[in-house]
Amino acid sequence: MATRVPSFSYTGLSSSELKDGYWYIFLKDSGTLTLAYAKADVELCIVGGGGGGEAYSVTRDRGGHGGGGGAVMNKNGIIIAGGTGYAVTVGEGGAVGDSGGASSAFGYIAEGGTCAGGNCGLAVEDRDGTNGGDGMYAFGDTSLTRCGAGGGGGGANEYSTPGNGGRDGGGKGGYGGKNGGAAAIAGADNTGSGGGGAGQDENWTDDNGQHWLGGGAAAKGGSGVVIIRGKEDDFLPVYYQGTQLREVYFNGEKLKGLIYGGTRIFARVFGWIRNVRRCNPCPAGA
Repeated sequence: MATRVPSFSYTGLSSSELKDGYWYIFLKDSGTLTLAYAKADVELCIVGGGGGGEAYSVTRDRGGHGGGGGAVMNKNGIIIAGGTGYAVTVGEGGAVGDSGGASSAFGYIAEGGTCAGGNCGLAVEDRDGTNGGDGMYAFGDTSLTRCGAGGGGGGANEYSTPGNGGRDGGGKGGYGGKNGGAAAIAGADNTGSGGGGAGQDENWTDDNGQHWLGGGAAAKGGSGVVIIRGKEDDFLPVYYQGTQLREVYFNGEKLKGLIYGGTRIFARVFGWIRNVRRCNPCPAGA
């Protein structure tokens, strides 16, 4: 069980936290990750960028579909060498009508979202826009935020409402022209969520002739993210017969350093600690 976040460096934007016995490192844009010490059995979640919402249809008979959420890939058993730089790519959110960018790390790739991926909200003629899909949980852990939510479909007309985006970041669709034309909402960054689709433009005729009332504009997708987590703490800065130690025990209790309870510990054999002298100060020859 982790007691602290491991020592690491990253050339891009990142954050870290300790939660429920795990350490987490969140890689929020592309860069190079280096851990000071080797780690085994690390878990990895890679999320592609979300797709951008669709603009209104060319025939103006409906609004636009929401953007699809990026793929969410969960892997375990990852081994990370200490002192080695690993290139990480975090996919950007797609512009309006475009797919999101792919994310990659440690030889794995999660594709960016597109409406063809099936979790986008649809826009239907003369009907409300449908909601985007809710996406997946990082590491399959339901206590964490979902990733890869779909965007909502745009509203079809003045009587229709736009679809909501999927949970934890999917963008809501835009309103139809006569409904104020409020714009769609973008997918949240670092969730891989899709942007909302455009609201339908509407044909309206008054005494001066025919006019088109613009529906709310579509919105871009949210960028992806790469998350790693583990339970293994860093090695201690102590070596025995050329091997760096992870743990040192004294009287059955794991030590966090060589100063314990204000007393300096001298040990002639590590592993099972024997021939231990406890004195402060020690007499000559001790």
